[in-house]
Amino acid sequence: MDVINGINQILLQVLIILFPIIIFYFFWGDKVLIENKKSVGFAYGIIVGTSLILCMICSFPIYHGYLLDLRTIPLLIGILYGGYGAGIFITVVFLGFRYYLGGGGTLVPVIVCSIVLPITFLLIPKYKSYSSRHKVIIATILTLFTSLLIASVTYLKLMWSNIPVNRDFLIFFAGFSIIQTGTMLITVSLIESMRERLMLHYRLRQAEKLNVLSEMAASIAHEIRNPMTVIRGFMQLMNNNAQIPMDIRPYLKLIIEELDRAESIITGFLSLAKPQLERLEPVSVLELIHNVVNVMSPYALLHGVQIQVFTDYSPCIETNPRKLSQVLINIIKNGIEAMTDGGLLKIEVKEEEDIVLIKIIDSGIGMTKEELKRLGTLFYSTKTKGTGVGLMISYKIIESMNGRIEVSSEKGTGTQFTIIIPKAS
Repeated sequence: MDVINGINQILLQVLIILFPIIIFYFFWGDKVLIENKKSVGFAYGIIVGTSLILCMICSFPIYHGYLLDLRTIPLLIGILYGGYGAGIFITVVFLGFRYYLGGGGTLVPVIVCSIVLPITFLLIPKYKSYSSRHKVIIATILTLFTSLLIASVTYLKLMWSNIPVNRDFLIFFAGFSIIQTGTMLITVSLIESMRERLMLHYRLRQAEKLNVLSEMAASIAHEIRNPMTVIRGFMQLMNNNAQIPMDIRPYLKLIIEELDRAESIITGFLSLAKPQLERLEPVSVLELIHNVVNVMSPYALLHGVQIQVFTDYSPCIETNPRKLSQVLINIIKNGIEAMTDGGLLKIEVKEEEDIVLIKIIDSGIGMTKEELKRLGTLFYSTKTKGTGVGLMISYKIIESMNGRIEVSSEKGTGTQFTIIIPKAS
């Protein structure tokens, strides 16, 4: 066995792994952030599955029927980032193609997969919520464990088959483990870096749209507000005039009510233009949420909705409590109105390193991926009489706190709003 040529052959496979992932994020970058998870998982499965097969085609034979390559990396990447569906698809492709290649080492991947895959599948739900640094650490440790397991199972299988194992074998597997673990570290770091850049570009685009719309809204609001105030004043005088016939008064009252509604919309536009936090103070998130829940409970009961807070944490942030309450009320109100048949609205609070996550989960009508893309833009609302201003203001307020709002939803299932805010220093 030529150790140097073997390691060179393995190093060539690094390109096979990295190139398809770069292509995937180049063409599917924005879809990773806002597209349906199933379609993204399917694309991940195809891209990573292709990479896995190419690695196996370019594998390096260590003994007759025993092949070695970096197939573990695309396999683990596909499961951790593609989800359960992509993971099952890639596993079937991997074991099927390895069986097709044949040889005495066919049993080795079956034994390794029976140990590694259950662990990896169990990691999927938590892995997605970890920070980039933790993802890199977990994926690297998992790869090192898999590499050592492959070496151990292969060694035992060779000994069982009475095939002599020399010093070159041990050197080769040492180099193989180092290369495979290092490649996984580089691959996951690259993936997380690209995902962060995509998220940053997406937020910048959203911020630019918000700034343009907010300036336009403010200029329009100022121009419209003054004549509307005059009109409302004259309508009020006419309504108080005893000479106005009684059958006309309901129409005057309706005009005044609609003018008041237009006034509230204009006020929203002005808040959109300048949602500064003004006064900052340390705030207990849990206490603030309980205060908002107390305010919204009568409205929830009116719609047959029960609000429950699930948390063991009581983090502290620095913000304007009135502004954050406004955001929570907007989102909770939307969640209540989305549950037309009543139900349970959950509020969860979590801490992760230096951030606080407030999750507001409803079981309402949900949204399609097209509706999610337009969420938070001016004049767009899933409600009949909505203007989209309330949610747009909420986005800007959280941005001014150096935070962000993430939304996930599925039609007919419900919606989850996640407010991410830095903890108090």
